[in-house]
Amino acid sequence: MLPVKMFGVACAAFAALAILVRVVGPIPWLGNPNVGVHFTSVFLGRWQVVVLGAVVCGIFAGLYSFFALSLHYPMNGRLSVANFVLIVVAFVLLICFQYSPLAEFKAGDDQRTVKLMLLFIVVPVICLFSGCVLFAVNCGWTVIRWLRHT
Repeated sequence: MLPVKMFGVACAAFAALAILVRVVGPIPWLGNPNVGVHFTSVFLGRWQVVVLGAVVCGIFAGLYSFFALSLHYPMNGRLSVANFVLIVVAFVLLICFQYSPLAEFKAGDDQRTVKLMLLFIVVPVICLFSGCVLFAVNCGWTVIRWLRHT
């Protein structure tokens, strides 16, 4: 049940941060940037990225709880911790990007800024995808171990 607790705490922390960001409002010296993916037209504001992190952590907490209660067999702890770290790192990097000066990227900025901005967007996507793959591997491995023992 450790992953359920870890994802539950992360969900509560992201939810509290989302409330704080929403109550405080935009910080004047940071502007009001949005993370956007132009070819699919997905734009998320600052507090929406934090809420998305809370929702994803809540979903993972629910899924880990479902597998623990339905199979009565523990999932691999190391894979669960690695899954947690990858998911949380992805959303922390996205939130840091939202509040960094890089979010105010303008046409004509130097190539170093473009590479750094891509790093802040590509690394979280890779971390999120890797975390989902690790969860699937952990679930599959747990089901296989459960079937061997029954």
